[in-house]
Amino acid sequence: MIDDDQLAFLTELLKDAESCARLTQWEEEFLADMRARVLLFGSDSRISDPQWTVLRRIEAKVYAT
Repeated sequence: MIDDDQLAFLTELLKDAESCARLTQWEEEFLADMRARVLLFGSDSRISDPQWTVLRRIEAKVYAT
């Protein structure tokens, strides 16, 4: 399960990533899977350490200036 801070981070990242043109098709599909997971399970979502690593990599791309 994820805590409230992780859920808030993930929700914000998913929202902001929708308008990011820098993401690959694979990253977009990964985020679509994460979005579906969060919508279905909310804070009961289970995200592995490797998945968090991918999310942090995507975060860097989304918020790069």
